Amino acid sequence: MNEDLDRPVSRSGGRLAAMSRASLGFTSHGAARATRSDQVPNLIHITDVAKHLGVSVRHVRRLVAERRIPYIKWGTLLRFDPAAVAAWLAERAVEPGPRHRSTPRRTG
Repeated sequence: MNEDLDRPVSRSGGRLAAMSRASLGFTSHGAARATRSDQVPNLIHITDVAKHLGVSVRHVRRLVAERRIPYIKWGTLLRFDPAAVAAWLAERAVEPGPRHRSTPRRTG
């Protein structure tokens, strides 16, 4: 276990103050930095997802409310990982197959 987590929590910085900011991936200005491009995906906005799917933003919000689409909630922001959305779409793809009739065709 990390020894920094066992330190008492200070009033000024909480648990983050006890940890090394460099180990959390923060720069001196407090902005997160990606060490490798494959670790942090480029997240997209809900309007981009709606345009890509050809539906309204309201429909995408409904999918999120029903937890039917992968999303990332960051505070009040709602963002989407394009790779996760692409995988979600691929899971729902229906492969073409032989056509079946539910009722027999009438003759005569």
